Amino acid sequence: MGSTLEKSIQTLLTYTFTFPLILFAILTGFYVLFLYLRYKSSKYSLYQKNFFKLVFNKGLRGEFNIFTTLEKFCDETTFLISNIYITKAPMKQLK
Repeated sequence: MGSTLEKSIQTLLTYTFTFPLILFAILTGFYVLFLYLRYKSSKYSLYQKNFFKLVFNKGLRGEFNIFTTLEKFCDETTFLISNIYITKAPMKQLK
């Protein structure tokens, strides 16, 4: 009787932890596919496409590091914003 109880507890624990893990992996895969299809639909600017290309290409080759990518993304975003303000500032002063 004890062995049946042990087997049922072991089965319960196996399915309790395995099923959510498999479900999470499947949903993550669908989300990545969704992001990739949105990237392919050309609704993004060239800069956003380059960021997605960097993430997907390096991610597929196994070279993706989230910290260096975010650091590069933040640096380039800051550069773009500063360029926008620098180029727009003289126009605002003329008006």
